[in-house]
Parts: sequence; C-alpha cells; structure tokens
Amino acid sequence: FCFDVTACSDAPIIDDPQTPGYNLRYKLDSFIRTATNQANEYQTSNLIMTMGNDFTYSKAETWYDSLDKL
Repeated sequence: FCFDVTACSDAPIIDDPQTPGYNLRYKLDSFIRTATNQANEYQTSNLIMTMGNDFTYSKAETWYDSLDKL
C-alpha cells in the first residue's frame, strides 16, 4: 500500500459504506491476503510489513488515517 498524495496512486481507505468509493473491505482483504502470502514463505511467527519508501510521506496524516482504519 502507498497512500501518499503526491508519489502514490493507491486510493486512501474509505470506511463509510454510504460514501462513493467505499473500499474498506477490498483493502482489508488485500492486506490480509498479502500478509498471509508473506507468512507462508517464512518459518518465523513474526512479519514486518513495510509501507511506502523514502519519498512517500509528504502528507503523513493520509498514511496514519488509512493504517488506523486497517
């Protein structure tokens, strides 16, 4: 996932079902699928989920809002 407003193309998480563009269920399913696939490749019970890169936090509150919703 990449939620920055300038360097990313992923939509922020919209968690209100009455709002056009509601995508919470889709984003959550995608996140769980990614985590499960990664967990299946490692023998440890710990995962690290990296998000973004060095230049994708110009508006960090969009990240915090979306990650809190996950």
